[in-house]
Amino acid sequence: METQDYKLDFFNCTKNCNVIKQISVYDWFDFIKRGDFSIEILSARSGNKDYNEVKTKIVPCVTYNFTFNKYKNIENILNPTGLLYIDIDAPDFNINNIDKKLVFAFYKSFGGKGYSIIVKVDNLSQNNFDETYAYICGQLGISDYVDLGAKKTTQFNVVSFDKELYLNVDSKIFKSINITPLSKTKRKEKAYSTQWGVNGNSVRFDNRDDYLQNKQDFVKNLEGFDFIQAKLLYKKVSKNRNNILLAYCTNIVCLNPNIYEDRLHSILSAVNFNNFTNPVDESQLQRIIQSVLKYKKEGILYPCGVIKRKALFGENCTLSKNEKLAVCREVSAESKEKISKEKIRSILDSWDFNNINKITQKAIYENHPISKKTVEKYYSEFKKEIEFLNNTCKK
Repeated sequence: METQDYKLDFFNCTKNCNVIKQISVYDWFDFIKRGDFSIEILSARSGNKDYNEVKTKIVPCVTYNFTFNKYKNIENILNPTGLLYIDIDAPDFNINNIDKKLVFAFYKSFGGKGYSIIVKVDNLSQNNFDETYAYICGQLGISDYVDLGAKKTTQFNVVSFDKELYLNVDSKIFKSINITPLSKTKRKEKAYSTQWGVNGNSVRFDNRDDYLQNKQDFVKNLEGFDFIQAKLLYKKVSKNRNNILLAYCTNIVCLNPNIYEDRLHSILSAVNFNNFTNPVDESQLQRIIQSVLKYKKEGILYPCGVIKRKALFGENCTLSKNEKLAVCREVSAESKEKISKEKIRSILDSWDFNNINKITQKAIYENHPISKKTVEKYYSEFKKEIEFLNNTCKK
């Protein structure tokens, strides 16, 4: 079987974002092992030369994640390379603990204290980069060690020097994780759509499709729909991580009772990495997942935070924001009217003719916990019935 090559964009230095040429990843690895810039790199590591001067202006670099149209910036991204770069800059990290079957290559970073880790990945994109990055870090068990400052689609990687560079051409090829955020409106909560997975194999993040049919724009129910949603705060947080992950995992499983465990782990890994300033460790993440799956197996798993929604809008709803607000106001008014009428009906059904005597507007609101305005608004709709009750009482 022929070994696949991977082409990287090559740059003179990190101060110049003009793409000079493309280079084979294997040629780049040979470049690192040979130590063509070993004198400069070792001088920077020892402090004999200015570290930043060497790193940013003297040595060449590549981009592992994507190729670019002539100039490196987000707008000029062309294609994924088929690889993903992860930077480790933690003094207590032990590279020997990593599962080498999962890693395409790793070597000592420019500074000599951290590591550059390269993995193979299919279908990487700007939209799924964060989730895929988080998932892979979780699979490698390195989420606590990665340098988040180097987690960029456009990340440079300067040449290093490591004769012991590890290479595994038969390493695992990871699948990208396509959890697509809903429209980026200014709101406090961030939910995910059902566009997770490939080949139509999607995961639900709410149950609106249980009520909406034939691509309806919206549905109404004055009693309220039982709405279940796996949702997250828009900004990163540092507290209540266990409770947040537990609730989120619970609702994912309730919404997707046949979800595979590895997919559940993929989603939770992405959430853990992207929504907390201090992600929980892999063992804690596994405990949460196993706990939820255990309750499901025992038949005692119930969704968290079920709320009543009187109006639900489809994901592809064509209504404008103002039109949606108008629907909500209309439903709210209908609901209040229904409650008010039911209250008057209850009062009439239990009217105490012995102590209050005749039914009048004033008698209703003076003897029962209901406002004068409400009684006056709907009294005419009960007028004939009230006349009948009053006449019957006289007889």
